[in-house]
Amino acid sequence: MRAALIPVVSGSRAKGLVLAIVALAAAAVIVPSASAKPKPPKHPKERHSFVGRFDTIDTVGSTVPANGDVNPYGVAVAPVSKGRLVRGDVLVSNFNNSANLQGTGTTIVEI
Repeated sequence: MRAALIPVVSGSRAKGLVLAIVALAAAAVIVPSASAKPKPPKHPKERHSFVGRFDTIDTVGSTVPANGDVNPYGVAVAPVSKGRLVRGDVLVSNFNNSANLQGTGTTIVEI
């Protein structure tokens, strides 16, 4: 995998782009209804967590770009390839700047 910083768009265009990515990420979230009840496991082994079997952590990229923006907030997966974006790339918008001031992040990181 590769990690790269997408060129920063400034001003209202940046805010619009970040909001668009956040909206895309929010639209992709599936929330079960309040009446949905978990089904009991069919087999005793299904009681173990899915991630419990993994014991190795590999870092594939960072959401902190060179300018230090933090608090990854919106996440979207590129559905098609276009320009430098490749289908399947993960885009992460940083909500805060390097001083952690909320809502002032200006970067979108491509992982």
